[in-house]
Amino acid sequence: MPVISLKEVTSANRESILRLKLAEVQHQFIASNARTLGQAAEAPEAWLRAIYADDVLVGLLLLHDEHLREPPREIGYYFLWRMMIDIHHQGNGYGKQAIDLVIKYVSTRPHAKRLLSSYLPGEGGPEGFYLHYGFTPTGNKIGEDIEIEIPLVKNLALD
Repeated sequence: MPVISLKEVTSANRESILRLKLAEVQHQFIASNARTLGQAAEAPEAWLRAIYADDVLVGLLLLHDEHLREPPREIGYYFLWRMMIDIHHQGNGYGKQAIDLVIKYVSTRPHAKRLLSSYLPGEGGPEGFYLHYGFTPTGNKIGEDIEIEIPLVKNLALD
């Protein structure tokens, strides 16, 4: 099984990131990688990472980490804004392992008690993936998206 890692997006991997593909049905559920790169460039709270399986680029993720902003507007706000795995690499467990790494990262951040995300419901969407991983609906909506969360296991005495 390849080792999954999250690496910085640089000029060396940017063009390859733009060539990653989704299944046709998935385009309605996630913005393009070009849009993700643009949004990350404009957001001081963006933690953008390329997902690698060993040395092979397989996906992209964008995390909102409010503590990257100075000063943070909201204490302990962490939101998995976007994640995609290339169509040729889906079904290999890379998405799950990438979220494992995001949770590991967020668990080291200030005031981190939960990781939020959202999904647009519909046939071919990511709902099953997130719910199977362990996210649960919060009861809130973000536009048409269903907000979900997963609690973080950590030593809360350190917070």
